[in-house]
Amino acid sequence: MAIDTGDLLRTLRAKVGADEDPQRRHIWFKVRVGGVVVRTTMVSHGGPRQIGQPLLGRIARQLGLTAPQLEALVQCTLSADEYHWLITASEP
Repeated sequence: MAIDTGDLLRTLRAKVGADEDPQRRHIWFKVRVGGVVVRTTMVSHGGPRQIGQPLLGRIARQLGLTAPQLEALVQCTLSADEYHWLITASEP
């Protein structure tokens, strides 16, 4: 399983509404719930066009998801509301 980098970036920006913090080599994304950062992940500026394992699994874990859930989020079979529910339900 691999995800197109552009699709992932669009999902994080538009669907999830993550704050974007571009750094020199990477773009950091911060997911906020109620104004509090609950998840962070980063994507390389010059990375591959496709993100596969094991990097896909690491990004998914950082976002509070499994790799199949991240793929569903990007493919629009998992909604933004469902994603936010998943990450808030897993918080202690």
